[in-house]
Amino acid sequence: MRTVNGIEIEGLDIKQRCQLINLCEEFQPYTNIEGIAFLEVVLAARQFCDIRNYQFYEYKKEGRFEKLLIQKLIKGIKDRYFFNGIKYSMRPLRAKQFQIFCNACNCPKVRVKNILGFYDRHDSTEKELFMKVVRACRDYMRAKMSKEAESDLFEKLCVVYDAIV
Repeated sequence: MRTVNGIEIEGLDIKQRCQLINLCEEFQPYTNIEGIAFLEVVLAARQFCDIRNYQFYEYKKEGRFEKLLIQKLIKGIKDRYFFNGIKYSMRPLRAKQFQIFCNACNCPKVRVKNILGFYDRHDSTEKELFMKVVRACRDYMRAKMSKEAESDLFEKLCVVYDAIV
């Protein structure tokens, strides 16, 4: 258990951390960018699943998925990391990227922080839901973030969305 802002949160085990590191390395773009593309996609998917932070988007899942996740967040990731097309380098993370990974993955939650920067509570199923989000993003990125893969991503994220609403 890890304590974040007074709330005990169950962290990822060794196997899950290694899988996440391997996925981050698998989907790194060829360009020399300090960020980690896979973690950006996972964060975007988490934001889609947590309705509290983007309540001004449509309440229907289809509208939130299309307007928030695909047109805003995923498009921004593609423009930032894959402006020359989707090409993965599969190189190991550099020291600064590994530090970013360690900071981002200490808290495997689906609900993102509220406006004040605190987590409201911790549900024991959030770690499993977080891994479902990771697997959905993995399949989406292995499909080269194509239009055809969006429907599969939507179905997988809806399971998580419905579980936390």
